[in-house]
Amino acid sequence: MTFVDSNVFVYAIDKNATAKQKKARRIVADAFAARATYRISSQVLAEFSSVCIRKLGMATPLLLSLLSEMGKISHVAIDNALVSRAVEIQGIYGIQYYDAQIVAAAERIGCDNILTEDLNDGQMYCGIMAVNPFKA
Repeated sequence: MTFVDSNVFVYAIDKNATAKQKKARRIVADAFAARATYRISSQVLAEFSSVCIRKLGMATPLLLSLLSEMGKISHVAIDNALVSRAVEIQGIYGIQYYDAQIVAAAERIGCDNILTEDLNDGQMYCGIMAVNPFKA
């Protein structure tokens, strides 16, 4: 299974991210088509929403429609145990807390890799490979 970070979803709709948009759109299309093999977390939904509102100035009805579609991808909710695990992971790897929370969510739902540009490409985190889909 593959965990998809929020930056992939943002690049898929950000008109200013032309260099990354094509790859991001392909990943998002795959995630919607093959929902059984892709995962996200409630953190991804929250971060995506924040960027869409703050940076992209997206209208509420459009954002709600996109969130409805994203919600069809299996996702893990953030709870106390996951926050605690993220703190442990942050301490182990010395990464930012919210990146550690992504790793904790991916770990909880048994992902093999995380598609993100926020972690070191090719590095293993808790047995999960970080893959930067935008790396040249």
